[in-house]
Amino acid sequence: MKERRGIEGRARAVEGRRVRFVASTRAVDRHGTIVEPGGIRTERFDRNPVFLWGHDGYGGFSAPNPENVIGRVTGHAVENDQFIIEAEFTPEGVNERADMLYRLVMDGFLNAVSIGFYPLRQREDVIEGRAVTVFEEVELLDVSLVPIPSNPEALAVMRAVARAAGEVELRGTVPRDISKETAPEGESWRKPTLADFTDQSWDELSVAAKNRIARHYAWAPQLPPERFADQRLPHHRPSDGAVVWRGVRAAMAALLGARGGVDIPDEDRRRVYNHLAAHYRQFDKEPPEFKAYSEQELRDMLEAVDKGEAEAAAPDTADIAAVLRGLKRRINELLED
Repeated sequence: MKERRGIEGRARAVEGRRVRFVASTRAVDRHGTIVEPGGIRTERFDRNPVFLWGHDGYGGFSAPNPENVIGRVTGHAVENDQFIIEAEFTPEGVNERADMLYRLVMDGFLNAVSIGFYPLRQREDVIEGRAVTVFEEVELLDVSLVPIPSNPEALAVMRAVARAAGEVELRGTVPRDISKETAPEGESWRKPTLADFTDQSWDELSVAAKNRIARHYAWAPQLPPERFADQRLPHHRPSDGAVVWRGVRAAMAALLGARGGVDIPDEDRRRVYNHLAAHYRQFDKEPPEFKAYSEQELRDMLEAVDKGEAEAAAPDTADIAAVLRGLKRRINELLED
């Protein structure tokens, strides 16, 4: 059996405890293989469409654990070269493991799914100078929730539960810290620009470089961010990633509504708060309570935040200097031609 791990969550909560995932694409995975989404055969799978945890449906040296059956696949389709599945978690109270995993998915901590399959037809190909096995046709054996995907396009943004009005709010991501090291507590802080990270324009950066920069922030709409300006609440030093106390404090103040607040979905605020609260504790500080504050309370909170810190709460703007440098390089290239 070949294992392919899929998408970090363009997972969309639908009715009940059902969640939609992109399970596979035509991207070259970390095994150096491609699965053609249109070649995934599901006839046998549909007779017993179990949704598993970590592909553990067969057991090892003992019998399979029924707790690893966390739900069932209620639908699947191929759309735009993506194999999309809809999974229904077991009813609340039936399986404690499924309840825990469902909460992790809904809170955005676990968003990846994977397909297990048996190859039926394959060919060898060369893509960008690399030998790649292309599985043209496979038999689907299982679909599983997994902690780490191998498909590089297994990037997805968790969507919140649909509200009564029928709206589905897009959920962003709280990037993991670029570093756990802390800067001296008294270090000054100002909002970083793109030029603090690189002399390239944002469009020139690789996906890895964009994701690395995003890890200096507390929130982004997706990874990699489409624009440098999309990221919110920086609090890590651009030079080495160290956590800066004054940056953390300014970010928390903005999250709680100071200086006009910060533009992120309401569904993401608790996760961002938890992230920043952990940094408070790094500096032996007690984080403010996660609640609504009056204007006076917010003003009092900001008394200790200097102008440089307050700037960290402002929406990011594209770094003009980096853009101009990129344009200059392009003009020089055209002149040389």
